[in-house]
Order: sequence, then C-alpha cells, then structure tokens
Amino acid sequence: MNQQSKRKGQSVRKAQPKSTGTNAKARLVEKVMWQLSRDILQGVYAPGDSIREPEVSKRLGISRAPVRDALRTLEHEGMVESIPWRGARVINPSLEEIADLFDLLAAVDGVVVRLAARCADEGDLRRYSQGVDEFRREVESPNPDFFELIRLSYQAAEILVSSCGSSMVANFARRIGRPAYWLHRFLIPAPTRWIQQALANHKALASALLSRDEARSERCARMLVMHTKRLILARARDIELAQGILRRTQFAAPNQRTARSGGEPRRTDAVRSPKALRLSAPADGLRLRSFSREQASRKPARTARALRAGSRKG
Repeated sequence: MNQQSKRKGQSVRKAQPKSTGTNAKARLVEKVMWQLSRDILQGVYAPGDSIREPEVSKRLGISRAPVRDALRTLEHEGMVESIPWRGARVINPSLEEIADLFDLLAAVDGVVVRLAARCADEGDLRRYSQGVDEFRREVESPNPDFFELIRLSYQAAEILVSSCGSSMVANFARRIGRPAYWLHRFLIPAPTRWIQQALANHKALASALLSRDEARSERCARMLVMHTKRLILARARDIELAQGILRRTQFAAPNQRTARSGGEPRRTDAVRSPKALRLSAPADGLRLRSFSREQASRKPARTARALRAGSRKG
C-alpha cells in the first residue's frame, strides 16, 4: 500500500509541471493575440498588410510557435486571413462589409443583453456597472487614452457575454466582436462628442440591466453599436474617397497637361509611376500591332498592281 501510494504521488507530481506548462503556453498565445489586436487597432498593420511570424517573434522576444498559434486564432475570429505561400495579412473589408458587420453585431448584442437581463445574477450586473464607472473615470481624466477606452468597453461587454446563459450566443458574439474591435481604428482621433455619447449609452444600458428591463436593454445595446457604426462608416468613406481622388489625380495629370499644351505629350517616363508605365505599355503595343496589320494588308495590293502593270508593258 505504501509503495502504491508513493507511485501515485510521484505520478501526480510529474503531471503537475505538464499542466503548468500548458497553461503558460495558452497565456502566452493569448498575450500575443491581444498584442497583435492592439497593433492592428493602432495602425501598425494597415488593412491588407502582411504579418510575418519572424518579425513578430523577434519584436516580442519569443519563439515563432506562439505567434503562429495567435495568428491562427485571429484568422478563426476573422481579423486576419491566411494566403498560401504568403502568410497572414489583415483583412481589408469594403464599406458594404463594414455596414453588414455592425448590423449583425447590433442584432447579436441585442440578444446578449436581453439574455443577460434575464439570466445574469446581481453580481455580474454590478460588475458591468463597475466597468462603466471605470469607463467614465477614464473619459473624465485630463488626458483620456482612446485605446484604454476601447479596452474597457470590450471588457465590460465580455461580462455580459459570459453571463448571458447561452454558450452558443456567447461564442457567436465573440466571433463577431473581434473584427469590429480593430475597425475602431477609424475613430482615431476620436471626437469628444462621440466619447460622451458612448458613455451616455453605457450608462443607459447599465441602468436598464439593473432594472431587469429586457426590451430597454436591447434598445440601448443596439443604440451603442449603431452610434459607433455611423462614425466608422463616415470615416472609412472619407478615406476611400480621398484615396480615389488621389488615384484619379495621378493618372489624369499627364492627360490634362497634354490637352492644355495642344501638342504632343512630353515624355515624362522618368517621373511617372511604375504602375502608369505598365498601363501605358500595352496601349502602345496595341497601336504597333494594328499598324503592322495595315502594312500587311497593303503589301499584297501593291504587289498585285505591280504585276498587272508589268503584264501590260510586256
């Protein structure tokens, strides 16, 4: 009996470091994931930029394995996409996709808070109210940190997600909320009016939850999401419009100079962009090929006339 108990004790002691190592690895992966999420939010990685494992591991001073696992998690949550032979890159959604994402987020958050008002205990609702108080203190600080405001907002929302009583709804809300998290980068710099309105919406939601009013809680949650959606779409539309004007200006400038001069365009290949050169090269090639066809069609006609003239002389 003593030997058996010793063996059991040894097996337990041997199993403990393995469990500790697994938990440490999971915490490291989560830390890397949140760091990459913050980098995307801050604009370190713009939409469409590649995230290379060697660079991230060197910058964070860790191996590539947790970085790879973190990128897989972010891909599963819709923040990055994996391209064969190229690695991972930040998603680049269109305006329509951004609008659809926030519409879906408003609907899901409405269900979450309705279930939280029905199923969450008083302790969870008080913790959410305390999270709103932390958000308020950060807003009223002399220099509010925008990234801290977003973190506090999502931290408070996670309390409601965890206490809604439905694992399926909670997982779906996390899956939708992660891509919406980094879209807050369009709010930088955040207007003071938007911050104050977000605080008012959070307070109204906390009051509705504490009173167990499901309908009012859902309305407040939808208002909170749609308020953010309107500003993000406006900023994203302005950026897209500015980029389109810049592209049209770059390619229209040579044509405008030619029209004003009224003559042949000056050769500015030395200062034209490589993309403009690539666009102009096929057009020149098409003109050359059409000219060679005309020459080829004229040559047999001239030869036939010469033969007829020679036969008449003969």
